[in-house]
Amino acid sequence: MAKKEEKSKVVLEREYIIPLRKEFQKAPKYKRAKKTIKALKEFLAKHMKSDNIKLGKYLNLKVWEHGIKNPP
Repeated sequence: MAKKEEKSKVVLEREYIIPLRKEFQKAPKYKRAKKTIKALKEFLAKHMKSDNIKLGKYLNLKVWEHGIKNPP
């Protein structure tokens, strides 16, 4: 039998400080959480050089924790 070659998957991990307030203050209060999510995706697409951006469940819950008007 042939031996299976294990491929090591390269996982890229980076830490960023994302200026959310600068972005969501441009939006009206009733759209701030949505604007925050959009700003996160744009920032990550730019800095990670990827088109396929998926935000995790817990990040989404953290953004929506205080409602649509008061993102973190």
